[in-house]
Amino acid sequence: MSSNSRDDLLRLGPQKIYEERYLNEIAFPLGGIGTGSISLTGNGSLKDFEIFNRPNLGSWYPKTFGIIRVKEPQKAPVCRILEGPKRPPYTPLDGGAYHCNGEGFPHMDSCEFRGEFPFAWIKFKSEKIPLDIELEAYNPFIPSDEDSSSYPAAILRYHVKNNTNNEIEVSIMWSMLNLVGFRLGKNEKMILNANDTNQGNFLNEFREDQTIRGILFSQADEHNESPDFGSVMLATSNENYSYTPYWPRSFWHSALDEIWHSFKDSNSLPFRKRDASNKAEAGALMIVEKIAPGETKDFNFYITWYFPNFEKYWKGWQYSRSDGKQVIWKNCYASLFDDAFDVVVKLRKNENHYYALTKTFHDALFSSTLPPYVIDAIASGISILNTSTCIRLTNGEFFGWEGTSINHGWCEGTCNHVWNYQQALAFLFPNLQRSIHDLNFAYNFISNDSGAMRFRLQWPPESLQFNLNADSMISRAVDAQFGMIINFYREWKISGNNEWLKKHWNNIKRSLEFAFESWDMDRSGVLTGFQANTFDIEFLGPNPLSMCYYLGALKAVSIMADFLNDKAKSLEYEELHEKGKKWIEENLFNGEYYIQKYDAKRAKKNQMGIGCLSDQLVGLQISRIAGLNDFLESSHINQTLKSIFKYNYRENMHEYENNARLYAVNDEAGLLVCTWPHGSKPKVPLPYATEVWIGAEYQFAVHCIIEGLIEEGLKVVKSVRSRYDGFHRNPWDEFECGHHYARSMASYGLLIALSGFSFDKVRGSLSFSPKIHKDNFKSFWALDNVWGVYIQNDKLAKINILYGEISLKTINLDILNGLDQINIRLNGKPIKAENYTNEIIFLEEIEMKVGDSLEISF
Repeated sequence: MSSNSRDDLLRLGPQKIYEERYLNEIAFPLGGIGTGSISLTGNGSLKDFEIFNRPNLGSWYPKTFGIIRVKEPQKAPVCRILEGPKRPPYTPLDGGAYHCNGEGFPHMDSCEFRGEFPFAWIKFKSEKIPLDIELEAYNPFIPSDEDSSSYPAAILRYHVKNNTNNEIEVSIMWSMLNLVGFRLGKNEKMILNANDTNQGNFLNEFREDQTIRGILFSQADEHNESPDFGSVMLATSNENYSYTPYWPRSFWHSALDEIWHSFKDSNSLPFRKRDASNKAEAGALMIVEKIAPGETKDFNFYITWYFPNFEKYWKGWQYSRSDGKQVIWKNCYASLFDDAFDVVVKLRKNENHYYALTKTFHDALFSSTLPPYVIDAIASGISILNTSTCIRLTNGEFFGWEGTSINHGWCEGTCNHVWNYQQALAFLFPNLQRSIHDLNFAYNFISNDSGAMRFRLQWPPESLQFNLNADSMISRAVDAQFGMIINFYREWKISGNNEWLKKHWNNIKRSLEFAFESWDMDRSGVLTGFQANTFDIEFLGPNPLSMCYYLGALKAVSIMADFLNDKAKSLEYEELHEKGKKWIEENLFNGEYYIQKYDAKRAKKNQMGIGCLSDQLVGLQISRIAGLNDFLESSHINQTLKSIFKYNYRENMHEYENNARLYAVNDEAGLLVCTWPHGSKPKVPLPYATEVWIGAEYQFAVHCIIEGLIEEGLKVVKSVRSRYDGFHRNPWDEFECGHHYARSMASYGLLIALSGFSFDKVRGSLSFSPKIHKDNFKSFWALDNVWGVYIQNDKLAKINILYGEISLKTINLDILNGLDQINIRLNGKPIKAENYTNEIIFLEEIEMKVGDSLEISF
């Protein structure tokens, strides 16, 4: 049976276990939203220390690793580097200095990695160690609670079970280098040798509280306003511990040997204490536990960080101060904590609560009856929120890059025509999503007398006075401006916040009506002229990409105007919407898909013409997610999606010519940005046409599923996740123009599409219409300050609240179609309601909170 047969595409099952060579590329981000992160590798080591308010991809540091010691009665102790075996390549680095983290010492025989964001688990195995050893790594991640999800922390918890008939003494040690002051921007050559370290006044000191203790790393003389100012904490909550603030000093490599043999032979660490050091030095923390036969004990390690001063380090056209002054602001967590020790104290105080809610979220998502590669795609996209792509500003507002490079962000300013694709932030952390709109309306209008907007937010706002070219380079993108409006409508429906709508109503109208200044000056409902967009070019004349965004924005604002009793504006926008809808069907649909009409003499390059663009209906797709109905002919939408799949999807790339960036290669499948199946390809077509964009693939798959093309949509999703297999690419780093690319969070739309979830907190309404496994379906769902699961089978439908609360007036369930009699109970008590086909209208609004269950039986 083909791996892409319908049965295989729909098959349920556990998440993938990564082993052997498929561990090579794994780097699983651990951290909070806007805090940066540290990545857990497939074999259990740490890399990508992106904790210094900027990317630091590929970074790793010496003397930063774990060791386990196992002592059975009447047997010599067994000691292992607590990692899987070193994986190729083995080519020496920097003169052969491949000995910084115990690479030459005995390791565990093997390991298995399972990643289900926000959790990762690694099972370690060794023939010499009669224990079950599993690392559980995570950070608090609680939808709708952005502050509890923004701890600058990584938690490493080793669950160790004794499989013998005798008590065993087990010790686990973690060593860490004092990282304070190390940033890739300052050290272009990463630290590969224990002697290749910064100069400074490095301080490693023991700190403890009632429930936590460990080593605080800092620099004694660093000014508290410097971007290098900060601290890192290596801590444990275990009570049986030992530590050394500093490693021994030695020539060549004998310090590592002393650490190893002291730990192995005497179950101790060679204690060293100094006031400070002029070089970065490591400290070590160990936990000792005696484990009875059959017993499991936990070894808890916490790595927390605190670097409060965010430096605007990027230059070029994005920002260049003529006075040369450094621009620094406080990041969000600066106001919540005093240092890395304060972080771990507060984290530990609330950890049981945070863990329970994080695990509840995880279990709800991963118990959804969706194919495992779909859940994998959704969760991998969500993990981007915990990477350096995402920033929280001083007052908690959200600010993002498109993606990241090795040591800097790619394309600043929460670029709207990229971030418009993503759905994860909007549903999981609606407050942060709304803050993007708040900042846009506060700072992105180009002038007081125009609705033209920048599509990138310059931060701090005064940056613009030093950048005379900014407005010409980052403004007036049609997809960015109208997509933002559609998503504002989505945020309104997710939150039910009518006051927020009223606050921004004039801004919304102003932004929409810029079309009348530039692209639709005759108010025909049709966009003409040059239209900047996400392909970094300007389409000339009517085209489906721009038109779908425009039609969606017109429809959304018409509905908002009607709600606010602005009837004249509502009618005006609705009439324009109808005109544009009629025109696009009559003029741009060619029988297979929608095309562009333009004057080739005015635009001699960078156009699509009669090409088949994968993203031609993306404006319609995000409108559907937002809760708007189809505004193009249903048969035309269906045919267009089929044509995109027919012409743009490739089973492999062996015979394909790609002159641009390489995101799919050899036997990998993918969806091309644009093709010209009927010829007439422009001599210089739109750039990126030959590429495979992961965010475009996801949005296309979502749209296919919404329109009932289940197999086509799932096939594209499976192709994407097959490329990110742990060997060829990191499964938790979907990239495009940068790593951890924001557009790929469009994958969250798969959850919306497959569950048929629609919502309207303004009206107090929830709807579910599952597309697969209808007889036994379960799915996670989330809105502002509430989330839970929806369950249905052939006997009942159920809505369970796992967090927050919601007021409901109606629910709409497709499974109720054709049923004559139903019973409705809230927490077991009958509820009075009227049932019309598939809609239930409650006679009195019902309030649901955590633990509540609404059950409809039939």
